[in-house]
Amino acid sequence: MAINAYAGDLDIIVALAAVLFILSLFYAYRLRLGTQSDKPRRIDKARRRGYLLIGLWVILPPIWFFFELQFLHTNLMSSPNELSRVAHAQHLGRNIWLTIVVVLAAIVGIKRSPGP
Repeated sequence: MAINAYAGDLDIIVALAAVLFILSLFYAYRLRLGTQSDKPRRIDKARRRGYLLIGLWVILPPIWFFFELQFLHTNLMSSPNELSRVAHAQHLGRNIWLTIVVVLAAIVGIKRSPGP
């Protein structure tokens, strides 16, 4: 079975991921505004939710990449051309995913921990 058999499903998944990213951007911005409150409880709540949002974006896409390669494209192991196309698409997806995580972390206000 060729990768084109999954093209319609993957288009839906890509569209869903784009919508989730846009919603995450708006939610992260809203959380950023929540951390500028004068109420400490509200600030803590916004920070916890920001960490949760970043955590979900850090954990879920790699799980999807693993699931996609192991279960959706099991027949690709015999076809090097299709396997390389999927690997290339996953490399591009990884780069986009890392960009999303960095942008969301910047919006939420997560700072790099100080070095040793």
